[in-house]
Amino acid sequence: MLSFRIVHTLNNLIKFWGTAISPYLPLLDQLTTALEPAWRLPDNASRLYEASLKKVKPVEKVMSKLLKAVLIIGQAALLRKAIVSELAFSSKLDAHLLSCSVGTLDKSVLNDLRAHFRSNSAVPPAAVLVELNKYLETMGATDPYSKIFITMNEPLDKLSALFLLFVLAYMPKLQYDDQCGALKRVGTNPVDGAPLILGLSTIFKQFHPSYTEQFVSYVGQYVRSTISEAKTTDHLPPNVLNVLIFLQHFARVTKLKPSILHTHIPAYVFDAMSL
Repeated sequence: MLSFRIVHTLNNLIKFWGTAISPYLPLLDQLTTALEPAWRLPDNASRLYEASLKKVKPVEKVMSKLLKAVLIIGQAALLRKAIVSELAFSSKLDAHLLSCSVGTLDKSVLNDLRAHFRSNSAVPPAAVLVELNKYLETMGATDPYSKIFITMNEPLDKLSALFLLFVLAYMPKLQYDDQCGALKRVGTNPVDGAPLILGLSTIFKQFHPSYTEQFVSYVGQYVRSTISEAKTTDHLPPNVLNVLIFLQHFARVTKLKPSILHTHIPAYVFDAMSL
């Protein structure tokens, strides 16, 4: 049911994109033009981000519906992870022999697939892969955060640019909890860190990895430009801290290589965070 809920929300998000987001594509196109190439700092960066946010924020129905979709997907992903963890623990405890056998078979099939792509050897029968996948999902031997729920016929234009503004709009509504090591809601604000991060990572997982890297490059560009324009170099600007924490969690969930992340934000910037 949780998977169907995610699929339903993703399909509704695509429909919403075609109807409600399309009128704002010229604005997003202007923003993208100003941000490219992402390795350099844009001119008058703070004015650029503020102006873009002012043009998008009044459209509350757009941002609020995006937020609702992201949180629904993120909450469902969290529940799926909890269920998978329970299944994995129970299968190893109550069906240890079966768990080990399926794990060994999984490694064997993966080795056969690697051999096939290296030397064009025989590929394992599709029926075996389907049956093995059923066992793996039933036993919780899967990563729910890496699952692809839908296939896209056409890419969504300016996806990374809009979600950059989305992140900049909602990061100030979160605060870091050093005891939990996560971003949490402030007061009665409905925005919570974990569902927001997992919702965004699940959405980007449905697209080519280049979308994820482009999004990270835009967020990294914002961090660098904000630090560059800061009046003091003793501490990181407050509006940057939440974004850096968000990026750390986002990169971990999406399994983004540190080398890619540090291409857009140097490692010493993360080291400078005094949490």
